[in-house]
Amino acid sequence: ADRVLSFSAGDQTRVNITSERDGNTRFADASITTSGGITNTSLIVTVTVGRRRASASTNVLDEGSLKRTVDLAARLARLSPDDPELMPELGAQTYATVNAFLERTSDLNPETRATAVKRTVDAAVEAGKPAGTIFVAGFLDAHARATAVATSNGLFAYHRTTDADLSV
Repeated sequence: ADRVLSFSAGDQTRVNITSERDGNTRFADASITTSGGITNTSLIVTVTVGRRRASASTNVLDEGSLKRTVDLAARLARLSPDDPELMPELGAQTYATVNAFLERTSDLNPETRATAVKRTVDAAVEAGKPAGTIFVAGFLDAHARATAVATSNGLFAYHRTTDADLSV
């Protein structure tokens, strides 16, 4: 965030960074049908020039790409109309710590998700035995994210989260 802020010649600049790792496992007829995942880091730069503001984004994080993204946001800001309701970027703030990150959830790799799916399918099949053969299908989706925001006025905030959803 500091490096991106250093590239900006705008009056004010804000950078939002989101890094995420998502994995999913789909199952039907008591077996896994698909499994996938993504890892991505994206960045949004917002530049204010006078009473004009604009943003640009990228997920290419080499120095040249970051400089081009900051430059694009500044060029777009200069092309934007004046905003009579423009508020300044936030300065330093104090935020309460919220523990929303669980390492075990973050570590839901394909093998761990497959084990969870097997346990889910086995439990559903066992519970359904009185009714006869049961068709079991569902989706397991797990996410780990880190978000940071920083401004040229001194704000820096960082938060990590994890979550997982299972539908059967």
